[in-house]
Amino acid sequence: MDCEVAQPKTSHSKNSFVTPFEEVLFYFDIIKMDGRFTKDLTQSADNQASIYAVIGIARSFEMFCVAQNVETASDAEVLTTLGVDCLQGYHLGVPTLTSPWQQ
Repeated sequence: MDCEVAQPKTSHSKNSFVTPFEEVLFYFDIIKMDGRFTKDLTQSADNQASIYAVIGIARSFEMFCVAQNVETASDAEVLTTLGVDCLQGYHLGVPTLTSPWQQ
């Protein structure tokens, strides 16, 4: 099977190995974790391990880490303990058309 993938600032061919991470350019600075990982977090050791790994990647590349769908105080506590920078979800506030500071 012939397949070639081009990456910024890297050489490539169908027989070459992946180049080191320091050669890949990232044009983003935020990682936003899907809510499926954060739901019922206190009962899922697998999701906790996945989030911990994502936080490690975010820190390695100096990225801001956001968790979605935070719906309980216990999930918020676990996420902040693991090192997530920002939380979003119904536990913290419901979506509105007008921000509270604009009312």
